[in-house]
Amino acid sequence: MITLLSLYIAAFLEPRFIYFGKLQSIIKIKPDSWLHIGLFLLIYLICIAIFNRSFLKQPLTLKETSFLSIAFIAILEVGFLASLLLSYLPPEITGNLPVAVIKFFGTKNARFWWAVSPILGLLFLKSRKISQG
Repeated sequence: MITLLSLYIAAFLEPRFIYFGKLQSIIKIKPDSWLHIGLFLLIYLICIAIFNRSFLKQPLTLKETSFLSIAFIAILEVGFLASLLLSYLPPEITGNLPVAVIKFFGTKNARFWWAVSPILGLLFLKSRKISQG
């Protein structure tokens, strides 16, 4: 759960990072998409580290959840991460990827559904947990 929350935060903060121009002038990487990916991953890792040391660590665990449920949420999270990273890649790279990969992860519709699916998955898990308890 901590990694999922961190993923949403990084996806929100990276495009709104107001010092990207300054960072770009310091770290001269071409194309800019690699700097965007690096910044996104840095924010993601910082959020994970902060949440792992915060009071949120205990309430955000899934320790009472079944292995299959955790695996399902992890697959949705990896899909969301893949769709985010694919959105940063330059056309020179995405143009060489199979059409099925682009269709499944790279379109606006795919990114939207990959962003929503972990939330829906958690709602499903929560409702099953309540009905079983």
